[in-house]
Amino acid sequence: MPEITVLMPVYNASEYIRETIDSVLNQTFKDFEFLIINDGSTDNSEEIIKTYSDPRIRLVNNEKNMRLIATLNRGIDLAEGKYIARMDADDICLPTRLEKQYKVMEENPDIALCGTGIKMMGKKFFQPLVMTDPKQIRNVMRVFNVFFHPTIMFRKNILIENEYRYDPRYLHAEDYQLFQLMSEKHKLTNIDETLLLYRLSPGGISRVHNTEQQTMTYTITTEALKRIGINFDRNQYADRYLTKEQILEIKDTLEQIYRVEALHNEEIKDVLNWLWLDLSNRGSHHGVWMLKTYKALELIDTKRLNKAMVNKFYLKCLLKK
Repeated sequence: MPEITVLMPVYNASEYIRETIDSVLNQTFKDFEFLIINDGSTDNSEEIIKTYSDPRIRLVNNEKNMRLIATLNRGIDLAEGKYIARMDADDICLPTRLEKQYKVMEENPDIALCGTGIKMMGKKFFQPLVMTDPKQIRNVMRVFNVFFHPTIMFRKNILIENEYRYDPRYLHAEDYQLFQLMSEKHKLTNIDETLLLYRLSPGGISRVHNTEQQTMTYTITTEALKRIGINFDRNQYADRYLTKEQILEIKDTLEQIYRVEALHNEEIKDVLNWLWLDLSNRGSHHGVWMLKTYKALELIDTKRLNKAMVNKFYLKCLLKK
């Protein structure tokens, strides 16, 4: 039995798949199976995969195009490794990715999921927020996702014992829904290091289905908030740029929730701080007004948040003055 299953769905990925496969096979960590599930590709992806003779590759062909969610769930069932590492067919693993994630998981048996930082190919100045503290991650995950799906390594027994799967009801945000649900019961972390090169594809979900993905993301957030007693419809404030009237309405609502739910509940205080910062970012175009309004909220405590993220918000407001 291998220590790790690298799970990679493939659909018409012939342009980049050879580079991707090579990056997995050239890992410094060697004890893995490379489970590649060909999801009914109509190009020559399958032929390219079959040119490899490495015994760690296990090619499985779906009888028909099952699409991503069903293919990932099939992969979880087929995986033989103690851990399952996700991989997309057009990204590149840096050589020590599996080694470093394996080390974290082995040394921390209470960690259910470990992600890593990424570098977006073609974007020089993209610096993603990489959070590592499980407690902070649990709270912020009720507001937004802090994991990059292709970097994830799962502990398989936790997926099986808790019947965790990607849920088709949350199409285009199924990864966030799964990670968020896991974070409520288990510790999740990231390695604050770039261990995967992420390719921005013109046909990627975040581009082609951006509106649907955003709606589903905010639905997940709303449900997660409600489970801890915060009744706040995130989809009601889905605009990219919120008006001053919307910001003030949000402020009043969060103040009421704070007085009723959060005075003696530190978790709810944390979550409300993250929610207010996230929504205030959508009002940063109001400049100093937004900054003053942000600080005026009764519950605000920036020590509960990521310092770099708060500073970035402040800068955005000041540059719009």
